[in-house]
Amino acid sequence: MNAFFIRSEHRFQRIDVKTIQYVEASRNYCKIFTADHMYLVHVALKHLVAALPPADFCQIHRSFVVAVGEIRSFDNHTVYLSERYLPIGESYLQDLLEKVTVLTNTSYAFSRKEAEAELV
Repeated sequence: MNAFFIRSEHRFQRIDVKTIQYVEASRNYCKIFTADHMYLVHVALKHLVAALPPADFCQIHRSFVVAVGEIRSFDNHTVYLSERYLPIGESYLQDLLEKVTVLTNTSYAFSRKEAEAELV
């Protein structure tokens, strides 16, 4: 799905999925943030998440979903976007790690050992 419609200001407003930076939920409402606008929509977060492409979005907290392409950096507790930072819930960190590619010296060393083992 490339876009969906929400009811906003007495009409249906098209939101292109690629423009969404993150979503913040509060009870049965969600704030959808794009680069130039914030939309408030009466929908539960789980229903909104179901409408988003799972490869492009990651739930990082019970109240936050982020577009993976908008992430500039992260640590164990916080995701940093270009102009905002969002909390990472402890139980959601592993989901984030599975959505992004992280290169480290230990992963390289591990890959190198595997390659050497295959040569023997």
